[in-house]
Amino acid sequence: MLIFSCLFLLNQKKSAAQLKEPSVRSVSKPETPFGHGQRSRIGVSFQLNNFGFGVSGLYSRVIAPFTELTFKASITGIRSTSSQDFIYYLTGKKVSPNRYKRAFGFPLMAGVKQRLFPHAIADNFRLFISADAGPSFAFTYPYFDDENNNGYRDTFKRCVTTQQGEFCSLGFEERINDFFTGWSHGDWHLGLAGDLSIGADIGRVGSSGQATFKIGYFFYYYPNGLQIMAPFKKTGYELFDERNNTKIYIDKGQQPFFDKQSYFGSPQIMFTYSWWL
Repeated sequence: MLIFSCLFLLNQKKSAAQLKEPSVRSVSKPETPFGHGQRSRIGVSFQLNNFGFGVSGLYSRVIAPFTELTFKASITGIRSTSSQDFIYYLTGKKVSPNRYKRAFGFPLMAGVKQRLFPHAIADNFRLFISADAGPSFAFTYPYFDDENNNGYRDTFKRCVTTQQGEFCSLGFEERINDFFTGWSHGDWHLGLAGDLSIGADIGRVGSSGQATFKIGYFFYYYPNGLQIMAPFKKTGYELFDERNNTKIYIDKGQQPFFDKQSYFGSPQIMFTYSWWL
C-alpha cells in the first residue's frame, strides 16, 4: 500500500491555485427620465392606513436625473386610536361605542423623491425614498344627533317583569347620523400633515405610464385638537316612569371622558399610477 500510494502521488499533474481574480464587469449607465425627454407627470394614488382608505391626486416634476419634486392633494379619513367598530351579525348594523364625531382630512403636501443605488439596482425596479409635508384641513361632523348637547349618546334601560323573571334591555335615544347627514353641523380645522416613505417605481424607464408602490408612515397634527371621541360619559341612571309593570330609566349625571386629540399617526401602504406629460 505504501509503494502504491507513492506511485499515485508521483503521477499526479502539477496544479496551482488561481492567483488573479477576473475583472469586475461594469454596470451599464442607469436610465433616467431626462434621457427620454420626460419632465412632468400626473397621477392618482390609493392609500390604506389605520384611518381607512384614501385617494390622492399627484403632480411630479423632475429636477435632476434621480430627483423629483412632488405635489399632491388628498382626502382620507381620520380616526382616534381609541375608536373601535362592532357589527351586529343579525342585522349587519355597525356601531362605534363612544364615537362623538366623524372626521375627514384634506392634506396639501409638497415633497422630494430621491432614487437610491441607481448604479447597483436594475432600472426596472427603481428604489427610492420620499418625504412630504404641508397644511391639512380637517372637517368634523357629529357621529350622532346629540339633541341635548351633553357630549355623549343618551341611553335608556327598560326592564320588564314576567312570570319567568325580570328581563332588561339597553337602547339608545339619539339616532346615528349616516354618511350624508349631520354635515350642516360640521366644523373646519387647520393643521399639518406629512409622511416619510420608501418604495419603488416598477417597469421600464421611458414608458408612458409608471406604477409605484411604497410603504411608510403618515401623520396629522392639529394644534387645537379634534374631539373624535365622547368628551363626557354618564355616571348612572335615574327612575323616569313605572307603569304596566315596566320600569324605564334615563341616564343622569356625567363626568369628563375623552380629551381632544392633536396627533394622529399611522403606517401606510400606497399604490400610484402616473402618466408622463
